Amino acid sequence: MTILGDLYARAMRAFSAESKRQAAENERMGGLVAAAAKEKQDDNLTIQSLRQEVVAVRQVMEAMEQQLADLKALRGPAVASLLPPYHSIEHFRWAILTGYGFNAQAISILASFPLVVKDLASEQGGGLTYHDHVELNGITHEAALHELSHVIHERDWGLLEASPKKDAIDAYLEQYARLAAENDPRYAEAAAFARLQLHGDGAAFPGILALKDWDHAFVSLASWCMNSYKTGPRSLPEYMWTYFERFSTGELLVTPYYMIGGIH
Repeated sequence: MTILGDLYARAMRAFSAESKRQAAENERMGGLVAAAAKEKQDDNLTIQSLRQEVVAVRQVMEAMEQQLADLKALRGPAVASLLPPYHSIEHFRWAILTGYGFNAQAISILASFPLVVKDLASEQGGGLTYHDHVELNGITHEAALHELSHVIHERDWGLLEASPKKDAIDAYLEQYARLAAENDPRYAEAAAFARLQLHGDGAAFPGILALKDWDHAFVSLASWCMNSYKTGPRSLPEYMWTYFERFSTGELLVTPYYMIGGIH
C-alpha cells in the first residue's frame, strides 16, 4: 500500500503540474488571440482614419483648385488696372506697390508716404526722394520703384545707430562684392551690373566705392531687377535674397521693362 500510495501521490503531482501548465498555455493563447483581435481592430480604425484623411485632403485640393481658377479669371482685369493710363496718383502708387511684389510691411510704410507725380501722362523718368516725400517726373515704373526703394532702405538703415549701421553696410558690401565676382552663368548679368556699380565705368561714373554712396549700392540693384530677384533674366543668387525679402516677395504681377512686353 505504501508503494501504491507513493505512486498515486506522484501521479497526482504530475497531473496537477500538467494542469497548471495547460492552464498557463491556454491563458497565453487566449492573450495572443485577444491581442490579434485588438490589432485587427486597430488596423481597421487606422484604415478608416486614413480614408477620412484622404477625403479631407481631396476636399482641400478641390477648394484650392477652385480658388486658383477664380484668381486666373480675375487676373486679366486686375493686371490691366496696373498699367497706364492712371487716373490718379493713388492709382499709380497702388499699381507699383501691387505689381512689383512689395510685401505687407513695405506697403504699410509706402502707402501713406507722400508721393508727387508731376505729370500722370508723361513717360519721362527720373525723380528724387526727400525726407518727407517722393517726387517723380512722370509714370515710369523703374523710377517709381527706385525712389520708393530709397524710402524703405533709408528708413531701415536710418534707424540704426552709427556702429550697427557701419556693420550693416560692411556686411552688405561684402555680399555685393561676392556678387560682382560671381561666376555662375545664371547670374552673369547681375555680376556685370554689380562690378559696374562698385568700380564705375572708367569715365563719367566712378562707382559707389569711390563715391561712398552706400544707399545706391542697394537701391540701384532693386530697380535694376525691378524686385524680380528670384526668377527671370535679372535674378540674383540666394545669398542676396535676404536684403530684398525685408520689403518684397519677389513675385511680380506685371512684366518688368527689361523683358519683352514689359513697361518702363
